[in-house]
Amino acid sequence: MLVRVLNSAGLEAERCALLLGISPDVFREWSSGQSPIPESVFPLLSAVLSAPQELLAISPRSARCLDDADVTPPILVQVSQARTR
Repeated sequence: MLVRVLNSAGLEAERCALLLGISPDVFREWSSGQSPIPESVFPLLSAVLSAPQELLAISPRSARCLDDADVTPPILVQVSQARTR
């Protein structure tokens, strides 16, 4: 799910990892689903990506069933709507 949120936000995983102070290799493992995201990291990811912790906790396999609109961080929807006004 993490990779879908990053993609919808237009963020590269490596850049996001570096900004958060997380090893890019570890972050890549999380985003690919190779390793689970530690629960202690969810609040930070949620705050930075403006995505609910519950959304970030969805497995990559389950994430395939969601529409892009379901994974777009709310802040991006607000910015997009503001641009069209």
